[in-house]
Amino acid sequence: MWNIATIPKQFIKRKLRPFTKYPDYSWFWSVLEEYRDCEGRTLEEVELANTVEIFKCETDRKEAIASKRWTWSPKSEGGVDHLITLLETFFHPDENFTYLEFGTCYGTTLARVLAHFKNARGIGLEVNQVRSDVTRWLINRMDATWHLSKRAELHKASIVDVPFEPNSVDAVLMDTNHLYPDEFEYITYLTRNNILRKGFIFTVDDPLHSGTDTTRKRFIAEQSDNYRCITRADKELWWFFAK
Repeated sequence: MWNIATIPKQFIKRKLRPFTKYPDYSWFWSVLEEYRDCEGRTLEEVELANTVEIFKCETDRKEAIASKRWTWSPKSEGGVDHLITLLETFFHPDENFTYLEFGTCYGTTLARVLAHFKNARGIGLEVNQVRSDVTRWLINRMDATWHLSKRAELHKASIVDVPFEPNSVDAVLMDTNHLYPDEFEYITYLTRNNILRKGFIFTVDDPLHSGTDTTRKRFIAEQSDNYRCITRADKELWWFFAK
């Protein structure tokens, strides 16, 4: 797994200067600084415009701009490492399995998971147009390094709008827009339609976002007879799997 000491030199510019303005020193910030949309705008510029779409309340929008909240969105390198370590308890790094992630945000977690599990197939879903575009760009940008594009299937769509074959998904990461009660519907859509394969793991990010912790409590209360549910002490990640 990567850390500051092992990041390839081509991703480091001016002695890590680009990293210092972000919440952590993950590799992807240096890469994302290269992003330009079809109008030539940087990631920061498109995200500032994107606040109108994400935050319906003007007070929340102004707070998001002032705090540079868009830089909080991707999981930190440590958070992704924890997810990968968890997935390794279910799947060998060389194993062939299907990983589903929704929403992908900038695609950084999806890219890292597929980079680590070199034979895994990834399905990425993101409802926000800006972030869906960034995900597609990042997957293509990292293709030469990690051979991602042939293994990644990307959709600008909600989980309930994409058709899945029964028993077709092995691992899930849910990191949505955190709007309850939609999240409970997202989870049960996969479970009640038998989309998850035997031996699956379903992980959910950030229960402290509005809605997600309520979803966790409801799911545990209603589904604990069918699944074993695990919650980290710091509540940054919870997951469930078949008993």
